[in-house]
Amino acid sequence: MDALPRSPCRALDAACLCADNTFTDLVAPCIKANCTIAERLDSVRVSANACGVTVADNTALPRYLTGILFAVPTVFIGIRILNKVLNPIPWGADDFMAITGYTAQVCTVPLSLEALDIGLGDPVWTVTPTKMVEFLQMLFATQIVYVIGLMTLKASVLFFFLRIFPTRGFRKIIWATHGLNFLVGFIYIILTFAQCRPLLLYWTGWDKDESYKSERCLDFNKFILSHAIINIILDVWMLILPLTQLYKLNLVLRKKIGVMLMFSVGLFLTAVSAIRIHTMVRFMTDSNVTSQALWVYVWTFTELCVGVFVACMPNAGQLWRTLFIKTKAMGESKSRRHSAYGAEMVSLPEQGQKHRETSVASCSEGSENAVPQSTHSPV
Repeated sequence: MDALPRSPCRALDAACLCADNTFTDLVAPCIKANCTIAERLDSVRVSANACGVTVADNTALPRYLTGILFAVPTVFIGIRILNKVLNPIPWGADDFMAITGYTAQVCTVPLSLEALDIGLGDPVWTVTPTKMVEFLQMLFATQIVYVIGLMTLKASVLFFFLRIFPTRGFRKIIWATHGLNFLVGFIYIILTFAQCRPLLLYWTGWDKDESYKSERCLDFNKFILSHAIINIILDVWMLILPLTQLYKLNLVLRKKIGVMLMFSVGLFLTAVSAIRIHTMVRFMTDSNVTSQALWVYVWTFTELCVGVFVACMPNAGQLWRTLFIKTKAMGESKSRRHSAYGAEMVSLPEQGQKHRETSVASCSEGSENAVPQSTHSPV
């Protein structure tokens, strides 16, 4: 009420007060200093309803993207399985890790859709306290699934490197990278469960003061940002690893460049990870958490999709070569059959002509021999 005399609007003129930014700027610090987080959101909700503020639905595009993007890893995991069926290649740890990563990707679909239903993408003041608790529970579950998915997809690529690169020294480096990847994954999974004491404070303590949460919870923003940065460093390292071996291969330049390009598709994953970090920084610096979390969710989902794509790309290339060779062999076989059939068709008339000539000659000879034996005169 202290701010009201400083506004040109009358106390009961709601339309004027809603449009008066000066009044809003004066009231906001008062509310922040004297109200709890839940009370602040209630005041914003009441003011927005009184002023007729409408909220746009920002969830349609993410829903479509979820379905479209999910088709990519599904197709490529299917290609991986089909490649195993058509080629006599035994199943290995890289295949099982890829399927585990895809399973984590599958789990993110219902989590993302449920989060969209309970407030993801909406302004935070429109989300009720009950929905906020549910939203944070979805965020917690997604965080665990994401760490597991990314860890296993990286492991799949590293196990694939062990399949194709026999150099002993290089394999030791791969195993060391394996150890680092799993160590990072397990540490962050443990920290996820231990980031609040008790754990339920993660989703029930959203309306507590920062001083209260800082004593009982890890800094969530630093926690997720550090994990993202470490994963980008691992991505870059895993891009460099195969390139150090490929240039030694005794291949013509064109084929060597082609193989290097295939292994360089991991650049897509690094790029997506970098974009995700950018969205996370915006999320960390904005109090409108449910709205800003939308694109963090989108790029998290995209990163797992691209991870499955990268892990399955060598299998897709192998399947393409297999189908190309089989198609080419079938074409050559069909061409040979057509050639043989054509030669047969050409030879048949010649044989028929000779048969007819022989038959005619035989008939002529038979007629000539029969004439002297006749007892009747032609006259």
